[in-house]
Amino acid sequence: MDDIIKVKHRGSFHVGGEKVKLENAPVEDFPYQGKFTFHSDPNGIHWAKQMYVQYTELAEPVSKYPILMWHGGGLTGVTWETTPDGREGFDTLFLRHGFNVYVSDAVERGRASWAKFPEINPTPPIFHSYEARWLNLKMGETYPIPYEGNRFPIDHYDQLMMQGVPRWLTSDEWTIDAYCKYIERLQKHVDGVIIMVHSQGALYTKEIMQKYPDFVKAVVFIEAASLPALDEDLSAFAKIPQLYVYGDFMSDDYKVVHSWAESVRRGIPAWRAKLDEIHADYTWMDLPEMGIKGNSHMLMMDNNNDQIAGFINDWLVEKGLCDNK
Repeated sequence: MDDIIKVKHRGSFHVGGEKVKLENAPVEDFPYQGKFTFHSDPNGIHWAKQMYVQYTELAEPVSKYPILMWHGGGLTGVTWETTPDGREGFDTLFLRHGFNVYVSDAVERGRASWAKFPEINPTPPIFHSYEARWLNLKMGETYPIPYEGNRFPIDHYDQLMMQGVPRWLTSDEWTIDAYCKYIERLQKHVDGVIIMVHSQGALYTKEIMQKYPDFVKAVVFIEAASLPALDEDLSAFAKIPQLYVYGDFMSDDYKVVHSWAESVRRGIPAWRAKLDEIHADYTWMDLPEMGIKGNSHMLMMDNNNDQIAGFINDWLVEKGLCDNK
């Protein structure tokens, strides 16, 4: 890969959401540093339920299809940027592979901003502790002891936790609607997209695949935390090429029941059988089966993230999604 990334344009935009008018909400007074009282009247018009997108377009991309990078639960687009220990993340690595890259913050994450609670979003957010994330992200069984051979830069776990954001459990419909508006905006500018999605983001991706099966040219599922129900409409899964990438610490050797990994592990055989039944074009990349041990749930940040990005790039090339290769 070239040392120099030749960029044509870099920008950002917000998309989705709507104006919401608050009426009869209580006026709030907040003391400020003991100096004065800040008088806040929330009544009036607000914009809510939007998402944020940052994009980089190359001078000479290898594909006419940009990669849209979608994050997981309690996270933001920072997932794809530099790693906690300062190495290049998937954003830069795939720019080096020649793809235009779009990185987003979904509804009520990061730079997408938040809706008023409880007037617009009826429930409070949930927050993740160090201990809960340690297990959930497959760092180890008990914080702060890592699994043997874990490839995540454990000394920089603080940096990962700084990236965490509150997560609402009542925003799924808003999020899917915003992703739809995001896709519809891109339909005016490009002929199709490649979606690369992590963890909880798979929940939304299946909806987008079903709604825009001709526009979504491929989906790369990075440690998908949910698999579709077998009785759902799976027509898009029969049409769109899919790559499933899973790391380590999900086998029978790890008896810890992760909140998502155990259910996914149990469901994989039936899901793969269903993909075979509908003659789906899919590839299952089980890294431990390939002899690559130690990858966490955050494998785009692990110490071999460039190797994994290379595998994904090779798959995209194999599927004919590059113009100049």
